[in-house]
Amino acid sequence: MATATHIKFGDNLDVTDEGAGVIRVDGQGSAGPTGPAGPTGPAGADSTVPGPAGPTGPAGSTGPTGPAGPGVPVGGSTGQVLTKTSATDYATNWQTPAAGGAGHTIQDEGAALAAQPKLNFVGAGVTAADDSANNRTNVTIPGGGSLPAVGANGEVLTVVSGAWASAKPTIEVEY
Repeated sequence: MATATHIKFGDNLDVTDEGAGVIRVDGQGSAGPTGPAGPTGPAGADSTVPGPAGPTGPAGSTGPTGPAGPGVPVGGSTGQVLTKTSATDYATNWQTPAAGGAGHTIQDEGAALAAQPKLNFVGAGVTAADDSANNRTNVTIPGGGSLPAVGANGEVLTVVSGAWASAKPTIEVEY
């Protein structure tokens, strides 16, 4: 065996004389070459804490046009209205509204007055009552006072001693 007379230590080494002829050398040499990759380890456990939401993706393309809906049915004529015919969705048809739905035509001695939303009867004892069972309004005027000799549409009104011939005549306005 060969004997060395000199020992040369490199940088970053600690040399300690431990006595009894023993010298201890500690330290780290320079890095050696990278070794080969080791095998892949087993998968980790699933996390119970979700990660942050990712960014919003791009907008998708426009879908195809859907079929035409029922809309308003074709047909109908001027003055007609679209009416529900049953509780079923889209069950409608064109109908002509019933006559008289607009209310009364009020006349003063045969001349039509301007249409107003209200009709007001004034005078002592004048009463007006809704008669929905007969589709009319009854206006009662007590006897007395002066009356025209001829009523509307050629009706003859009879006055006996300044009073109506019947005890309580009724004017019926149908609509």
